[in-house]
Amino acid sequence: MISTKFSPSILLGALLSIAASASLAAGGTDRFGNAVPVSGNQRTIELTPSTRYLNIEQGQTVKFVTQGKAFAWNFDTFGTPVFDLAKIAPKDINVGNVKVYISPDRTYAGGAN
Repeated sequence: MISTKFSPSILLGALLSIAASASLAAGGTDRFGNAVPVSGNQRTIELTPSTRYLNIEQGQTVKFVTQGKAFAWNFDTFGTPVFDLAKIAPKDINVGNVKVYISPDRTYAGGAN
């Protein structure tokens, strides 16, 4: 006879996995972090035509400004160290071919004082 009992932790893990897969399949950007209000930033970066890459620490919230437009992003990432900024920028904001390099949060890497 087959048991129909499920462990709550296994069920929760399966549901979270399905939800994450569905979000990414639907074009979700949560593996890169999350959009946030422009007023909630820790750092502001002005993008210029010569901007080619950005160094951002995991967990930082950054406001990007270019050509009179702005958007903000919280880089709450895990396992995505490099990606194109265009993947997270609103469609109406041209960010060019800028690469984002995510470094680990120093708080958890033993680098905080």
